Amino acid sequence: MIGTRLRTLLASPGVTLAVAVVLGWLAIAVIWPLLVPYGPTAQQLGGRYAPPSAEHWLGTDNLGRDVLSRILAGSRSVLIVGLASTTLGVAVGTTLGLVAGFYRGRVDELLMRSLDLLMAFPIIVIASVILAMLGPSRLNLVLVIALMLAPYNARVVRSAVLSWRDRDFVAAARLRGESGAYILFRELLPNIMGTVNVEFTMRLALSIFAVATLSFLGFGIQPPTPDWGLMVSEGRPFYQIAPWVVVAPAAAIASLVVAINVVAQRLRAS
Repeated sequence: MIGTRLRTLLASPGVTLAVAVVLGWLAIAVIWPLLVPYGPTAQQLGGRYAPPSAEHWLGTDNLGRDVLSRILAGSRSVLIVGLASTTLGVAVGTTLGLVAGFYRGRVDELLMRSLDLLMAFPIIVIASVILAMLGPSRLNLVLVIALMLAPYNARVVRSAVLSWRDRDFVAAARLRGESGAYILFRELLPNIMGTVNVEFTMRLALSIFAVATLSFLGFGIQPPTPDWGLMVSEGRPFYQIAPWVVVAPAAAIASLVVAINVVAQRLRAS
C-alpha cells in the first residue's frame, strides 16, 4: 500500500522534482559541514561584494563572507526550527481538534472561540509582538510559530473528526467502556491521519516562510548564525551593488517553500 501511494505521489514529474528539492535541502541540512567551501562566518574584508565567480560561486556579502557557504549552512537552522514548530503546532492542534470534535457541547464552544481569537490576528504580527517581549531565540521562535499554527490545524482536524465520531466503531468502543483518550487516539486518530499528514506538510511550508520572515524582521535567528531570512535582511541595503546577496537566499527560501507546497497539494489531491 505504501508503495502504491508513493507511486501515485510521484506520478507527476513536477511532484517528483518537488520531492527531490525537499529531500535535497534535508540532506544539505545534515551534511552541510562537508559541502561548504568556506566557513559560513569567516570574513574576508578585502573581498567584500565579490561577484559570483569560480572562487565564490554565489559571490560574497558586505563582510566578505561566502554566500554559498552561508546558504548551505543556513538550511539547518531553517529546517530545524520549521520542523520543530510544525511538529509541535500540529500535535497541539490535532489534540485540540480531536477533543473539540469528539466532545462537542461546551468544550467545543470554549476551544473554538479561543482559537478563533488567536486566528483573528495575523500570524507574523502577533509572533513579532510576542518575540519582542520574550526576546529572540530559537526556542521562543519554535514556541511562537507552533502557537500560531495550532488553531488552523485544530479547525481542520475538528471537521474531520465530526465525520467520524458517530460511526459504529466509535459507538462500539463506548459500549466496551473505553476511555475518552482511548477513543480519541486509538479509534479516531488513525482514521484521520491522512488529513493530519496533509496538514503537516502545508503547515511546514508556512512555518519555514514564517521563520524566514521573522528572521528578516529581526525577531528570529540572530547574527552571526547563518539564516536565509537574516541574509536577505542584511543584504537588502546593498542590493543595488551586490544583488546576489539578496537573490540567492531569497531563491533558497522560495525553492523550499514552493516544493513543499507542491507536495502538499499532491497529497491533498490523492
